[in-house]
Amino acid sequence: MAAITNIGQAEAVLAAYIAEMRAMTGKDITVERMRPLMASLGDPHKKLAIIHIAGTSGKTSTSYYIADLLRRSGQHIGLTVSPHIDSIAERVQIDGEPISEQLFCQSLSEVLDRTKSLSFRPTYFEILIGLAFWVFANHAVDYVVIETGLGGLHDATNVADSDNKVAVITDIGLDHMHILGRDVESIARQKAGIIHPGNQVFMLGQPSRIITIIKEQVERVGHGAQLNLIKDTPHAVMPVFQARNWSLAKAVVDYVAERDELPSITKADITASQRLAIPGRMNRFDYQGRTIVVDGAHNTQKMQALVRSLQAAYPALGWTVIAAFKAGKDYQSALPELGPITNRITFTKFMTGQDSHITSVDPVVLQAFSAGIGLNNGTVADDLPAAIQQALETGDSSPILITGSLYLAGLARAHLLAKK
Repeated sequence: MAAITNIGQAEAVLAAYIAEMRAMTGKDITVERMRPLMASLGDPHKKLAIIHIAGTSGKTSTSYYIADLLRRSGQHIGLTVSPHIDSIAERVQIDGEPISEQLFCQSLSEVLDRTKSLSFRPTYFEILIGLAFWVFANHAVDYVVIETGLGGLHDATNVADSDNKVAVITDIGLDHMHILGRDVESIARQKAGIIHPGNQVFMLGQPSRIITIIKEQVERVGHGAQLNLIKDTPHAVMPVFQARNWSLAKAVVDYVAERDELPSITKADITASQRLAIPGRMNRFDYQGRTIVVDGAHNTQKMQALVRSLQAAYPALGWTVIAAFKAGKDYQSALPELGPITNRITFTKFMTGQDSHITSVDPVVLQAFSAGIGLNNGTVADDLPAAIQQALETGDSSPILITGSLYLAGLARAHLLAKK
């Protein structure tokens, strides 16, 4: 194929792989598909020291914190997360920054060329995971931090199965139930699938039924695998929910630093890490005289954590809320959590081609549901810019919250950053 020369071309080429993702998710995708794909690339994942994160809530934040803390100890770090917020290049980050457009496009061209002889057509996500491992191996990073895309057991990232891998389990709750299972125990078993023989496993305290399932997986794989239960610690400079994620990340890095005899990091580095801005998580903007907070909370756990953090950071304030939820998400459970902080709410919609063709719940449906649960000041806007304009015209100085989806958060950041 012709060389890819810019991000626009890269997105257009990758869009051709979205159909496979949409058709196969929850049906025929297993990690076994990744083995021939990685072999075609020379098995780059086998050359890397990997920290692997699975869970329902907090995966991306924990991944960013782990990568940042390791980088502050002088290490050369690769990071891949999903979904991306501002740019597809976020899928392949080195030392805290997405790789350059030139490197992304050149590497994607090479990966697509090397995988074209596979007997099956890879999905969008499989290509991007292969790309990340390819780049990280070629740049000889010291550690790779990878976030699962969906679940764990069958996820493309689970091709990383070495015995020295560190497995990290963040908070587990109900999400993607049509694929991962209808109860939290089934979902926990899917997440636990990233644990392989010999792995050190780190997780914060969670309900006993979840811990039991993780322990069972650790005992099943054996060969020195061990579960490390961590206590979270409040940190004044951080949102409530991020302090929990940071505590988990710090415990992981402390273990790796001791195991591999890494240089210690300073108190100043620790404080700087706690202030790390993670795209789509409690991002604050000052916009036309109003405070706007953008957060991609998209399930009940995340929404509860967001509301607690807002109440702690902005006590006694009521919010003008803009919300949209990805189609298929349990907005019926997540939306009521906004009640205690909401003065008025506007529902909007979005569409994106990231990972798969993604659409949002009809805002009229959300408006009707919100009225039924006592959120009576609900209006509808055709798109996000219109919703923001409505919020600015409320005639008061209340802060504005944009939430309900990471995809909506990405659109909000793009809009707000472009207007600065």
